[in-house]
Amino acid sequence: MKIFAVLGSPRRKGNTGALLEQYLKGVEENHSDIEIITVFLQEKNIEGCRGCNICQSGKIDNCVIKDDMDELYKKFEQSDIVVLSTPIYFFSMTSELKVFMDRLYAASHGSWKNKKFVLLTTYGDKDEISSGAINLINIIKQMTAFTRTDFIQKYGVSTGMNPNFVTQDKKSLSEVYELGKKI
Repeated sequence: MKIFAVLGSPRRKGNTGALLEQYLKGVEENHSDIEIITVFLQEKNIEGCRGCNICQSGKIDNCVIKDDMDELYKKFEQSDIVVLSTPIYFFSMTSELKVFMDRLYAASHGSWKNKKFVLLTTYGDKDEISSGAINLINIIKQMTAFTRTDFIQKYGVSTGMNPNFVTQDKKSLSEVYELGKKI
């Protein structure tokens, strides 16, 4: 099994990074035949989608824009499970993850087959609704319905705007670890 883990936070060692790391530890504990590739989007050069739709013409495999998405398309295509992780910024995903998601539109159509998605979020407000995480959850549900893929797990935690909350919260660390073991 191959997992493609995408960290959409602008901070590698922040709450979302800690949540993703703990989730992947749970995955690794329960599977001996697993390959995990983690990408920190902040370090990638990814241009925004131009809306040209050449990717949908069948004339090319992915996107006409040549940047770091070329390598990420390959990782995406080879994966069985995609773990998307992001803090909620102003009621949705970060700009880093949004650009990545927009560009996935160009992924070769066959590369979506049998793909499974996991969403991990952190947010400053008290719950999924008041923080806006529900908006992203609905986006992932719509995307997976459109692409005929599966949205298999989600986990979110309110950090109360504390930049070190996740690393100090045994409950969140335990819950996300156990969720990872269920993959």
